Amino acid sequence: IRPMFATKTPILEVHLFDFHKAIYGDTMSVEFASYLRPEGRFKDEKELIRQMDEDAANARKTFLTSV
Repeated sequence: IRPMFATKTPILEVHLFDFHKAIYGDTMSVEFASYLRPEGRFKDEKELIRQMDEDAANARKTFLTSV
C-alpha cells in the first residue's frame, strides 16, 4: 500500500535488473521468489532510497543463488 506515500489502493512495483528496453504499456507476468521485508515508513526519502538499495542487493543475492 506504499505507506510512505499513503496510496489508497495496493500497487505492485517491479524492478527489472539490468534491463534497458522500453516496455511501458506491455503486459508481463511476475513470480515472487522470496520475501524481503514488510512495508514500512521511513523518516525521509533518503532513508527510503537507502532501504531500496539494500533491498535490491538482497534481491540480487536471492536471485543469483536460486537460479
